[in-house]
Amino acid sequence: MKISQRGIDAIKRHEGARLNAYLDVAGIPTIGVGHTQGVELGQQITQAQADEFLRSDLAWVEQCIAETVQVSLTQQQYDALCSLIFNIGAGAFKGSTLLRHLNAGDYSGAADEFLRWNKARVNGVMTVVPGLASRREAERAMFLEADPLVHLGPEPMPTPPRPDLDPQPEKKMPIPAIVAAVLPSIIEAIPKLGGLFGSGSKVAERNVKAAEMAVEIVQAATGAVNAQEAAEKVTSDPAARAVAEKAIESHWFELVEGGGGGIDGARKADKEWSAGGGFWTSPSFWVAMVLVPLVYLIVGAVVGLFGAPFGEDVRAAIANGIVGMVIGALAGYYFGQTTSRNRAPS
Repeated sequence: MKISQRGIDAIKRHEGARLNAYLDVAGIPTIGVGHTQGVELGQQITQAQADEFLRSDLAWVEQCIAETVQVSLTQQQYDALCSLIFNIGAGAFKGSTLLRHLNAGDYSGAADEFLRWNKARVNGVMTVVPGLASRREAERAMFLEADPLVHLGPEPMPTPPRPDLDPQPEKKMPIPAIVAAVLPSIIEAIPKLGGLFGSGSKVAERNVKAAEMAVEIVQAATGAVNAQEAAEKVTSDPAARAVAEKAIESHWFELVEGGGGGIDGARKADKEWSAGGGFWTSPSFWVAMVLVPLVYLIVGAVVGLFGAPFGEDVRAAIANGIVGMVIGALAGYYFGQTTSRNRAPS
């Protein structure tokens, strides 16, 4: 799929065509129809060169859409996306909530996200620019125009029904590309997350939701426009990193897989039951009180204090096995990895 002439004309109208280099609203040297690569102030070009730059720039815009958009688009939707990406850049689009809505099939939600891209960094501050606001309104209106959808790839071959076969298992949702891209940087800045996701490059499918939540928490805490900016902030700004770490700490038990039981579930339940009280209000404390005396009773029976004595080898094997099992259970249940993790605030 390619941008139409109407889409090209819209970009020219929004960007304007200037044959002398100038600074745009964000202070970036620009020439022709919004061309910025390799531009220097004082540079001059011809109209033919401006058209050539535009054709070259639209190639990477179309490539960006081909690599990221996974749903069908109308020509108007495609043209509107080209205009947006041409203005904000491929990196920003790949990390945008707009793309997430679009690939989820939420065309209306994606259309509304156009309006959020109405700011530019002016004197170091993200500021609403009236020209950008009106451009986003026009792009949104174009995106919402009714027209038949156009598939971006080949039509899938129909598969005949096979009632003789068992239903295929439901495909599991892979980790979103933007989360996979930024998570390693966030983990490097906030090492505590490494305990959940490892390096971040191969997040287990059962942790995909937690990975998305972690990125969203960091993005909200740092006030970043998108996930990519959030990752850049926590890796380069100590203040932003500290705020993000605090936010992750406060949502820790929402991130760990505590809802399904196991050790993490025990830690979560223990925290909720004992919140605001002393250690004696903790369920794990009472579990310990029940289990520890059993150790002494079993050891006493093995060494002959109660009942008939066992052989020396049998006594040693039973004592080691049972004591190790009980102490291991207590360590895993009560202490977890650290007492501080078990008592982290929510």
